[in-house]
Amino acid sequence: MKVRKILELSVDLSDPVRETQLAIRAVLATLQTQEEQVFMLRKIKEDIEIALKGADTHEQPVPDTGRVQEDQ
Repeated sequence: MKVRKILELSVDLSDPVRETQLAIRAVLATLQTQEEQVFMLRKIKEDIEIALKGADTHEQPVPDTGRVQEDQ
């Protein structure tokens, strides 16, 4: 038997920026060390940089990083 911690949350899309910030904070609060929190934030930063790369430089749609599918 494997014990897992699961955090379930909903995102109110009427204010996605604030809701995303709160979701990130909720996930960070579950991590036990500052090192784990920094690792998580760096991974999020990587995804954001990938998404912004095409949008900022070439005015292209924000690319899908694929991370969501990988994690499922």
